[in-house]
Amino acid sequence: MTNHARSKKWNKQRLIELGSELREGNLENFSEFYELTKRQVYYGAYAIAHDSALAEDILQDSYVKFLENTSKLKKNTNPLGYLLVITRNTAYNLMKHRSFERTEYEDENLFIPTYDEKPSDEQKVFAKVREILTPDEYEIIILRVINELPHKQIAKIMKKPLGTVQ
Repeated sequence: MTNHARSKKWNKQRLIELGSELREGNLENFSEFYELTKRQVYYGAYAIAHDSALAEDILQDSYVKFLENTSKLKKNTNPLGYLLVITRNTAYNLMKHRSFERTEYEDENLFIPTYDEKPSDEQKVFAKVREILTPDEYEIIILRVINELPHKQIAKIMKKPLGTVQ
C-alpha cells in the first residue's frame, strides 16, 4: 500500500470518528475536522460560484449549517459527503439569490481580486479547466479529483444517473 493510499484510508477513518464525535455534540476536535475537509469544501463551492470570495462565504455558511445539523449524520459514515451536499445546496441557493439582486450597474466582466496574493498554479489549472468544461462537468471533476469521491456518491450528490458522471 502506498503512503498516499495509507494516508487516504487514515483520513477517511478519522473523518468517520470525527463525524461520530460531532454527531454526539462534541466540538472539541472540530478544528481537525475543518482542516481535513476545508479544501474539498472550498473547491466544491468554487466549482459553482466561480469566485474565490463567494466560495469562502459559501464555505463558512456550509460549516455553520453542517454544525446545526450534525444530529442528522448517520453512524459510522464519512460526514464529508453530507457536508458536500450542504455546500452544493448552499452555493446554488446563494447564486440563485444573487441573480435576483443584480443591478444594471454591475459589470459581470469586472474582475476585483479578493486577495493580494497571486493565484496558485492549482488555481490557474482549475480556472483553465473551468473555461473548457460545462458547469456540470467541472463540478464532477472537482468532486472526483479534489474530493476523491467515487462516481456513485457524485451521482447521488448531483442527482444525476451514474452513467452521466462516469
